[in-house]
Amino acid sequence: MENNVVVKDYAAMDRILKEERKYIAELVKTIVKAGVDVILLQQSVMRDATNDLALHFLAKKNIMLVKDIQREDVPFIAKTLGISPISHIDHLTPERCVKVGLVEEENFGEETKILRISGVPKEAKTISILVRGSNQLVNFYQRK
Repeated sequence: MENNVVVKDYAAMDRILKEERKYIAELVKTIVKAGVDVILLQQSVMRDATNDLALHFLAKKNIMLVKDIQREDVPFIAKTLGISPISHIDHLTPERCVKVGLVEEENFGEETKILRISGVPKEAKTISILVRGSNQLVNFYQRK
């Protein structure tokens, strides 16, 4: 769904921008309060699930944002980390988060990126295997 807002004077535009800034700052405060260092964000049906201001506030708090996690990967990631996905900021609490060792994004070639999460709790019951080849005949498979 796309919406348009028509603003006819600068004072109204300033109020809108101030409210947006305040709202995003409150979201980031909630994330910091929960002790989150890394956010894995599912790819959204909305084109712009994040904006530059939100990215700026998260960067100032040293919070890594991994965008565009594919919908079909969410159950695998949740099972691996031993958590359930959080659908609303109000449900974000320290108890619903997991502590891991290291999260890093690695590039393999020009188009392939993988997210490596190490130091996962010992209860994890999943494994990922990355198989590469010189052409498109070799694909990436996950055993769940």
